[in-house]
Order: sequence, then structure tokens, then C-alpha cells
Amino acid sequence: MVSISIDATNTGGTDGNYTVVLMLNGEKAAEETIAVAKGNTSTVTFAIIKDDITIYDVAVGDLKASFTTMPLTGNASGIHAPGMVSFDNIISNLMKEWRIPGGAVAVAKNGRLVLARGYGMTDSQLKAHVMPTSLFRIASISNPSLPPLFSN
Repeated sequence: MVSISIDATNTGGTDGNYTVVLMLNGEKAAEETIAVAKGNTSTVTFAIIKDDITIYDVAVGDLKASFTTMPLTGNASGIHAPGMVSFDNIISNLMKEWRIPGGAVAVAKNGRLVLARGYGMTDSQLKAHVMPTSLFRIASISNPSLPPLFSN
């Protein structure tokens, strides 16, 4: 699932309505009309779920961007790496044992990224899967573990 959020600011002198139209690859995918008071900003969020692997062009008004969808293989998202099934199983089992709802793992060798996978869910109500590019907040509990990771 991809979430696309748009902030609409009313710079006019009166309250008004604005229709936000989301275009995917040149076709209307969704729209929502919002009321925005003068001088205020309102956020519209669209949730896009795609099962194929492709690049999508996104447009809302003059704003343009793109995103790439990735496949889910079992409980993991990202490009399937042959020979890494046991690694996926280890991560999935650790997550079950420690009751971790979702996470992302990256493995680098000789300065090159060799594996990037997402596991579990970012939002179980929306059924949003973790992707390799998902961002997570790091809390202060991570402070003791980060220095060894970044040392030579």
C-alpha cells in the first residue's frame, strides 16, 4: 500500500471547498472534496493498493511524483533473493517470538546493498505491509545499540 498525502492551503480571503483529484498514469484514481477555512491548511490522504510490479506516475494538480510497487513473497516484501528463504524464515520467526508487528532489514556487503526486505505490517487495520523503503521512528531505547553498528 502507498499513502499519498496532499496539503491544501487556502490563501484566499474566504472559506472554500477544493476537490483534490489523484491521477495515476494519466487516469483518475480517486478524488476527495475538502472544506478549507481561509488561511488554514487541510490534508487529504489517499491509500493506493496495487498487486503488480511497476512504476506509477502520480499527479495532483501541478504536483507530480512517481512510486514503484514491489511484490510480497510470503510475509516479506521487496525483490525475492534466491537462496534467502531461510533468512526470511529466521526474521519472520524472530518477529513472531518477540511479537514485532513489522520491520525492515537491509544487508550490505563490500559497500553494496545485497538485500532489502520488509516484513510484517505497518498498519494492521489498513492491511499495509512493510516495504523495504518504509521509515520507522528510532526511540531512545535504540541508543545503546547504535554506536556498535556505526563503529569501524
